[in-house]
Amino acid sequence: MEPRKIDHCCIIEISKALKTNKTLMELGLHCTNSGDCNGRAISEALEVNKILLKLSLKESRIKIEDTVCLSNMLKVNRTLIGFKIKNSQAGEKKMKLISEALGINKTLTRLNVSGNYSGYKGVASVSYTHL
Repeated sequence: MEPRKIDHCCIIEISKALKTNKTLMELGLHCTNSGDCNGRAISEALEVNKILLKLSLKESRIKIEDTVCLSNMLKVNRTLIGFKIKNSQAGEKKMKLISEALGINKTLTRLNVSGNYSGYKGVASVSYTHL
């Protein structure tokens, strides 16, 4: 049986639940299409969520608008320690946005951005943030 794709309506419902979440500590939304502003919905929820420790958006085709929202969330979220956007088509510009957020975020200790075709400048921007 093939796994079902998570559509935009499901992401909205998950985001609503995250705003009042008291127990869920790890969330994996793999292979979602962020074309419907899913990144924005998740980001808004994680700006107020105080429980979730790990978020994985692996292979989720993140768009620039969603990256801006995720970057803003990383600047204010104080509980997330792990963030994975592996193989999510996050190129150089998107990696720079994430890097800017990492300069402000003091809790994130694990970041997986492998397989994103971000080039030397994209990787260098993330690496420089942690020196």
